[in-house]
Amino acid sequence: MPRKLKQHEKILLKKTSFFEWETDNDHQAEKIIKRYHLKNRNEYVIYNKIAKEARELAKLVRDLEPNDPFRIRATAQLLDKLYQNGVISKTSTLENVVNNPGMSVSAIARRRLPVIMVKMKMAQSVKTATSYVKSGHVRLGPQLISDPATIVTRRMEDFITWRDGSKLRQHIADFNNVRDDFEMENC
Repeated sequence: MPRKLKQHEKILLKKTSFFEWETDNDHQAEKIIKRYHLKNRNEYVIYNKIAKEARELAKLVRDLEPNDPFRIRATAQLLDKLYQNGVISKTSTLENVVNNPGMSVSAIARRRLPVIMVKMKMAQSVKTATSYVKSGHVRLGPQLISDPATIVTRRMEDFITWRDGSKLRQHIADFNNVRDDFEMENC
């Protein structure tokens, strides 16, 4: 026979409905947070909201008449915008955006600065790339970036470099025997 419930347990049970509970994807969220080193669960929620809004927008455009000029223009603009942000591939269609789970939190998280740095082989893991960004060793064009949640578009990928006076940059230049003493002294 089970034990008698304490007062606070009775109160909690009154507030909890075991018949109407939502299933959650906590295990999926935890995997993504760990893999991409998201700062906290709020970033996951924000990326999930962005992906959901993009899918809903694609559904709205898809439901228009197939030969409507606005639909054709809106489809082209939406797919181009998603491609430029690196979320979908060039060959994706509107149906792929709506039905494919590829338009997800992972697709958006793959465009974060530390993940792109690993892809460009500037760091060995997302964790070390995140620490480099937080320490101020990375710049994106002329701007010094210290937030690892920065989303990098396809156009901006070519402008990711080490900060001019960064010790990491000096160490890499020494290792590759391409260090310019004049440049390093003036930094």
